[in-house]
Amino acid sequence: MLLAVLSVGAATIHLVMVPPHAGEWLPEGLAFALSGWFALAFAVAVVARPTKAWLQIGLVANLVFIAAWA
Repeated sequence: MLLAVLSVGAATIHLVMVPPHAGEWLPEGLAFALSGWFALAFAVAVVARPTKAWLQIGLVANLVFIAAWA
């Protein structure tokens, strides 16, 4: 459950930041939107059906997001 709550928090931050980033560069805004919506979907999936596969998907996706940020 904690993982889902943290994912919703990350989603909220990313979705709130879509307009400022899209105003600077549209592809960056779209990336923020996609990562935010993914985080919300992931939170729902982890609560509805917490499987090892979902945890692996979340891990890989977050590593990709971190690499893109870096």
